[in-house]
Amino acid sequence: MKNNDDPLAQYPDGIRADSMIDADMEDDGIIVADESTGRGDNAIAIKEVEGLSQGQIVWRRFLRHKGAMGGLTVILLMAAFSFSAMGIGPISGWWKYQDPSQTHPMHNDKGEPTLSLPTWLGGEGWEFGEHPFGQSQIGSDYFAQVLAGVKTSLTVMVILGLTVLIIGVLIGSLAGYYRGRIDLWLMRLSDLVIVLPTIVIGAVLGSLLSLAPIKLGWSIATTQMVRSYMPVLLAILLGLILWPSMSRLVRGDFMSLSQREFVDSARVAGASDWRIMTKHILPNAMGVIIVNLTLIMSQSVILETALSFLGFGIQAPSMSLGRLISENQGAFMTRPWLFWWPGLFIILVALSVNFIGDGLRDAFDPRGRRLPSKKEMLKATIIGNQANTTAAADEIVDLSEVNVSEVDA
Repeated sequence: MKNNDDPLAQYPDGIRADSMIDADMEDDGIIVADESTGRGDNAIAIKEVEGLSQGQIVWRRFLRHKGAMGGLTVILLMAAFSFSAMGIGPISGWWKYQDPSQTHPMHNDKGEPTLSLPTWLGGEGWEFGEHPFGQSQIGSDYFAQVLAGVKTSLTVMVILGLTVLIIGVLIGSLAGYYRGRIDLWLMRLSDLVIVLPTIVIGAVLGSLLSLAPIKLGWSIATTQMVRSYMPVLLAILLGLILWPSMSRLVRGDFMSLSQREFVDSARVAGASDWRIMTKHILPNAMGVIIVNLTLIMSQSVILETALSFLGFGIQAPSMSLGRLISENQGAFMTRPWLFWWPGLFIILVALSVNFIGDGLRDAFDPRGRRLPSKKEMLKATIIGNQANTTAAADEIVDLSEVNVSEVDA
């Protein structure tokens, strides 16, 4: 016999469903995603990117990557500190010793660092001193030499990255879009370059760059100019042998994207090949390009350091972190700080660029999804609860109105 006084008596399944949801909430505080009510981690992710463009979504994901933000902060601080201290071009920096090769009287017996940390870090009190990173074996200021080496490493990294970007994207896009003979010849060129041992070719190019002024009998002014711009020239030469990996990735992306519907629509609309490649395909391939570029830039720092350590990279008067380690390797036991500072900055630069690359990879990955925090899940649970309560109350009111109309009848 039905109980007309209870409007939900004829809907026992709905009551059991509500109680089951309440039990699940009490157990773990998480509700399975429900598209009808907009609850769960899928609903949270969709709500966060609602109304945003692809670029805004990528930028938001990148900003949330803690490792990438830490790496970007470290790189920017090192660049600002080194370039402001040692100057850039005709603009001199704020550090008093602008010539890294200039010698000075030994500040103490071994030229130990005068930098002192605050007491709360275990030091004797904050003090910068005359030579914060110490002095080399001949009395040069090591602070100026290390910062000049950081400038060199960052310059090589940026110039090499731009060279690889231009050559790799150009060759990869042409091969992937036109295919046929163009693809065949460009990929054979890529195969020819990629089989060459990078460290050996880099050493040969570095040696030729340093010996060319002497062998060719250039003037003193030309020789000094070449040696002063040696980091830039070496970065360009290294970029000429590191582009194949970029071109192969770009080629694969262009081959895939050129078969998409939006490219066919652009062709039907009469767009030229150049416009299709630059306005339609290239923006969709930027994720692969940027991520691979950061990895190559990180590799360039280690490569330049290795070449300079072997004596085939940056030559005097330019400074390099690898060259500093090579010149002071005999003082490892007596003056260990001569290894600490260049080694520390090499590690910081390489790790920071790698962290930035990881963040960009996660940001551009369309399959990646950030797991919501417990606070966000709890908030979604409360909102879903309120929506369920409101819906249940509206249903009770509707059912009550139906029962009253039946009694009146």
